[in-house]
Amino acid sequence: MTSKRWIFRPNNEAAAQVLSAELDVPEILARVLVARGMGQAAQAREFMKSSLEQCHSPWLLSGMKTGIQRTRQALQERQKIVIFGDYDVDGVTSTTILIKLFKLLGASVEYYIPDRLSEGYGPSRGAFEKLRRSGASLIITVDCGINAVTEIAFAKSLGLDVIVTDHHVPGASLPEAIAVINPKTSPEYPYDMLGGVGVAYKFTQALLEDLGEARKDEFLDTMLEMVALGTVCDVAPLDGENRALVSAGIQRLKQGRWMGLRSLCKAAGIESSAIDSGQIGFALGPRLNAGGRVNKAALGVELLLSKDPEECRNLAQRLNDENRQRQDIEKEVLASAMEQAEIRIKSGDRALVLWNEAWHPGVIGLAASRIQEKFARPCIVISTKDGLGKGSGRCRRPFHLVKALESASSLLLKFGGHEFAAGLTIESRHLEAFRDLMNQVALEMLGAEPRAAELELDCWSKFSEINSTLMKHLADLQPFGLKNPRPLFGAKACILLPGTRAVGADGSHLKLSLRQGPLSFDGIAFRQADLLKVLDIKRPVDIAFSPDWNEYNGNRSLQLDVKDMVQSS
Repeated sequence: MTSKRWIFRPNNEAAAQVLSAELDVPEILARVLVARGMGQAAQAREFMKSSLEQCHSPWLLSGMKTGIQRTRQALQERQKIVIFGDYDVDGVTSTTILIKLFKLLGASVEYYIPDRLSEGYGPSRGAFEKLRRSGASLIITVDCGINAVTEIAFAKSLGLDVIVTDHHVPGASLPEAIAVINPKTSPEYPYDMLGGVGVAYKFTQALLEDLGEARKDEFLDTMLEMVALGTVCDVAPLDGENRALVSAGIQRLKQGRWMGLRSLCKAAGIESSAIDSGQIGFALGPRLNAGGRVNKAALGVELLLSKDPEECRNLAQRLNDENRQRQDIEKEVLASAMEQAEIRIKSGDRALVLWNEAWHPGVIGLAASRIQEKFARPCIVISTKDGLGKGSGRCRRPFHLVKALESASSLLLKFGGHEFAAGLTIESRHLEAFRDLMNQVALEMLGAEPRAAELELDCWSKFSEINSTLMKHLADLQPFGLKNPRPLFGAKACILLPGTRAVGADGSHLKLSLRQGPLSFDGIAFRQADLLKVLDIKRPVDIAFSPDWNEYNGNRSLQLDVKDMVQSS
């Protein structure tokens, strides 16, 4: 009846009752906390307060002292500094922070973000040659560089000094940079999952401390918005230090302090005061990303740096228009890639390696994510042109994407990324061999039997427990994201009432009316209209859902965001 397998987090009713009384919170919230390993009152309070005091010293990061010393030299000698960024939101916000930092310090500074289509991800020999000719002396990478071993060696031969700040998984050897600052190469740093923007923020903090800059606290406070944007949009885990930084950043985003972001919010049709991690990920992020996907990523940096109202309005509108263009391109690529994926699945593939020269490289990561989500298997989507393929992959545990790519390194020109997301460059002649190898790795990591997509639920619930009081307490668990998802509940024996129907321009969503006992709720199930074909709507169903607020025409009501339905047993 369903393509998903429901998995409930371990729970303890007795412990939840005790925690509910100690914290004076609804028992259903206590069940969520216990299920997530926070069964002790002190532990739960610590999680919910989420203070910047939980952050760590930047000096614990390996390479920080050396990197700061070289940067001070550049400042003192008025050397030209170039910030080398990436074209996604993490890279754009990281670049923005360091440009603002060096302008505050009166430095000679510029930024360089490679073109996605012509240059691809990360540092390149051509880029370093251009920067050397422009008079650059010091390059500081943000959100890239950890695997640019040969490129940085080339930069060194040109007389360029490079400081790498990055957060991606390192390869077998590190680049011979002046300093490599990455929590994943820093055994003394307590938290290794900072986003690229988090590492840039730590670099900023260390430099301002080292200089004894009087404006340090004010500047760092202002940059928290950038940290929140970049961290959420890069789908970094929202636990530990990331949670503290993002929580603080979202509170400041609500104040609308950045003119460019106010303009972007207006273009996106959202209120600054209502921003949360969901709106960052689904409204602001895609628009900031749109420049790098279909035009140039510098548009996002220009918007964030601008203080001119008219320029901000124009840039925000351009990004909004390009996001619509991106959506149209993505729809075409996704439809074609889905067809190819279904053919490969019928051929028995455990990992999906898909390619086509007609696919726009700016949206292949989005397509890979959607295909991985639908078919519950690793997916790498590759755009080919002139004998080269540029690919983007997505996966879920227990598959580890970077480790898988490491096993295929002899076939790849370049690769890098995270456990769940990575990019690569490959010669087209190696694509068949690469596909075969990825399937072999998938068999080893996942086993021979196809895995159903999994839904991890916190606990069972009753409609009588879903109310405004619960919503108020659930807000204390925000920001939601990887490692801290929005609570997902199960509800048994729900009746589908008249009015349940397919909706949306393509009829792919479900508008629901549900009753359990005497209580009823409206609900929405995105991209699940096909369930009407397999469910007997006259019989009760069990639902997996998250409660959410629905605001329409000034009215606010509770509705259920339904992730799956199965016929009640």
